[in-house]
Parts: sequence; structure tokens; C-alpha cells
Amino acid sequence: MFGGLNAAGSGLAADQVWMRLVGTNLANANDATMAGARPYRALEPVMQASFGQSGLANGVAVTRVVASAAPPGMVYAPGVRGANAQGYVAGSNVNLSVQMVDLLAAGRAYQANAAAFQAAKAEDQAAVQI
Repeated sequence: MFGGLNAAGSGLAADQVWMRLVGTNLANANDATMAGARPYRALEPVMQASFGQSGLANGVAVTRVVASAAPPGMVYAPGVRGANAQGYVAGSNVNLSVQMVDLLAAGRAYQANAAAFQAAKAEDQAAVQI
């Protein structure tokens, strides 16, 4: 009876994690590092369908968060403490355009799951009244 609510609710929770990770990435987008230190790497959620006892998918879960494998952004800043021998400072690998698109997609997914939750709630209420 609550399958639709569970599926939409798990989607809401996963979308919330996704949006939180985008916020973290945007907050660290302009971080620079010292020579030899590891620069900030964008975080990405890994989502997977969750299955009930019947074997049917009944939602989604964020199974883990991984760091992006993209190379760090290199900024030419000779004379700056932390620059390498060629004068470059390693920065984060956060691509602002990609993060903004991800934020829009996560927001739309959240809206869709909220609408599905409301529809499932109305359906369950109607079933109880029968």
C-alpha cells in the first residue's frame, strides 16, 4: 500500500544528497592548494535502485559518494607560494557549468519526486476511504 510513498520518499532523499553535494562542490570550486597537497575533487553521488522482497524496484538509494577523476584545474600564478616549478597552482576540478546543470537536474528530480509523493498520498487516502 505504501510502495509509491516509499519510492518517492527515497527519491526525495537521494535528490537532497545530490543537491547537498553540488553545494559543497560550488563552495570549494575556487580552492587552491599548496605544492604537493591534493586539490579539492568534486564529489558525485552513486545512486542505485533498491529492491523489495518481491524483487521489484521500490526506490533509490545513494550507495556511496565518489571523488571525480577529472584532472585538477591548473592556474598560472608564478611567484605565488605553492606554485610548482612552471608557475602553476593546482586548483579544484570543479566545473561550474557542470555543477549548475547538476543542480538544475537535481532540483527537477526533487520536484518530480515531490509530485509523485503527493499523488501516491492522495491515492492511498482514496483507498482508505473505500
